[in-house]
Amino acid sequence: MDITLTLAQELNLKPAAVQAAIDLIDEGNTIPFIARYRKEATGGMDDVALRTLGDRLTYLRNLEQRKEDVIILINAQGKLTPELEAEIRSATQLQRVEDLYKPYRKKRQTRAQKAREAGLEPLANMIIMQVTPKGGETPLDAAAAYVTAEAAEAGYDTPEKALAGAQDIVAETVAEDPENVADLRSFTEGTGEIVAAALDADEKTPYEPYYDFSEPARKIPNHRILAIDRGEREGKLRVRVGVDTQAAVTRLGSRWPRRQGPFAPVLDAAIADGYKRLMAPSLERELRAKLTVRAQTDAIKVFGKNLENLLSARPVRGARVIALDPGFRTGCKVAVLDETGLAGDISSGRTRSVAEDPRLFEIELSCPDDALTIGALSSASFMMEWAFLHPDVTAPDFAGTVEALRQLVLSLRGESEPDDGAGAEGIEAEAESDAELEAGEGQQVEASADAAGAEEDASFVAAPGDAAQDSEA
Repeated sequence: MDITLTLAQELNLKPAAVQAAIDLIDEGNTIPFIARYRKEATGGMDDVALRTLGDRLTYLRNLEQRKEDVIILINAQGKLTPELEAEIRSATQLQRVEDLYKPYRKKRQTRAQKAREAGLEPLANMIIMQVTPKGGETPLDAAAAYVTAEAAEAGYDTPEKALAGAQDIVAETVAEDPENVADLRSFTEGTGEIVAAALDADEKTPYEPYYDFSEPARKIPNHRILAIDRGEREGKLRVRVGVDTQAAVTRLGSRWPRRQGPFAPVLDAAIADGYKRLMAPSLERELRAKLTVRAQTDAIKVFGKNLENLLSARPVRGARVIALDPGFRTGCKVAVLDETGLAGDISSGRTRSVAEDPRLFEIELSCPDDALTIGALSSASFMMEWAFLHPDVTAPDFAGTVEALRQLVLSLRGESEPDDGAGAEGIEAEAESDAELEAGEGQQVEASADAAGAEEDASFVAAPGDAAQDSEA
């Protein structure tokens, strides 16, 4: 499997961008870092797309590794065929690989294994193939021929026990067939119900709505799944998956060739035993695990959405806010909040150097709303770089950054104030004409408003010092 091409097709992305993202992840870069500082390499993928890609990359790599492991394990038993190997390699889901490996998996001593070791497998094959015994023999007559010394030593010393042992082999064969498992898994997910009951019906707990509860698994909401799981963990509820057992056995039996004969009742009993004893418990655990993962994943998404709404709420009552996050290579991020929350989509401004001085950068943006009253500027990129990477370099002008923002707000309001010396720290604000900046000493804010008030162009020039290079550089 070409993982890069598979991811590109699944996520509708360019293979080159996918490969670049994979390389960055393999180098140990985090998703937030790649989303923020390596957009040009990944084709502009945001953190959501990158996280989805990362999760699928991990899954597909684990899938390929598991395929190789299963092929080696089956081959070591001398049971690997070209057809089986091809089927394993073509699997696109980990569950399918496990289904194919299940008949060859080493497990604890089972009733079927014990019967095989006693030499009862030929009798089991007669049951599966519905062979008619010669001379009008009954199943017990046919089983009597397999009551050998070896079988008797293993505990199969009567025809009845030998037939029961052969039935165990048939039940395990039915339960481990990959196609049977896939079919009954689909049946269980489509028709099963989540059933909950109280361990102590008289006890008052928050889980009383689930003391006598059932709901189809395909319809149950995620919040109920989480509540039921929590009640079970706390020892207040008993939970199971309810399935129409007879319908499941009938469905399973229809997958096997049937002929009217003396072995038909034995085969029916073996199929029912295989489902009830071997398949049903496993399928129930799978379904509940799948529902829990679905509910937890959805809960994380809901939390993220709620957090987004919280962060998008107006930070100052009755005010419109513009927020700028400067970027040196990929442009600045701009967000506008009105009185009720996020106003429109997040857009991007432009950044460029000023007077060919790498310490200076200029942000230009267009804002059609002329009623902005408050501005917020994120200077984390160069400030954090200075704090953690270049402590020996001249510190960024923190006070200048704040003052430049204040001047930007005043210009947006159409107000001005005399220069009170705040620029001594490296800040100069000009209301009527442009002033030339001393390299590395100042930050300047310039804003111009259209006469009609339809659009404002705000330009922010900052000189945060030698550490102004963004951490992405």
